[in-house]
Amino acid sequence: MIGLKKFWWLLLLLLLSVPQLSFAAEAEPMYQITETELMTLENNLNELDSINKQQKDSLMKLQTQLKTSEERLQASEKKSMKLELQLTGLKKTMTEQDGLLQNAEKSLNESIAEEKAKQARTKRERNLAYGILGILLYAYIQK
Repeated sequence: MIGLKKFWWLLLLLLLSVPQLSFAAEAEPMYQITETELMTLENNLNELDSINKQQKDSLMKLQTQLKTSEERLQASEKKSMKLELQLTGLKKTMTEQDGLLQNAEKSLNESIAEEKAKQARTKRERNLAYGILGILLYAYIQK
């Protein structure tokens, strides 16, 4: 019984030490670098950090420009729509005025035709009156 107890204790200790052995076996390998390599690495990291900051600044500027451009585009689109509405209204007004002008031209042509007919009638009546007057004068002189 004591032997069996010792066996279990040994087995327990063995099992508890196994994970420690496996973690120790998987530890990261160590590398050594020279001071020059370390300086080069630090310089490269600093340069990359500087480039990253410059790119972030450029990105911010480009985003600001994009926002401004989008606002201008929206304003231009609104203005374009307003101008299109005005153009449509002007076209409608022009069409109405064209119709009125055609009616006025038609009325003017009718008035001109009536005036010509009136002048022709007046001329005929005048000529007839002169003719009658001439005949009456001739008849009066003949008497």
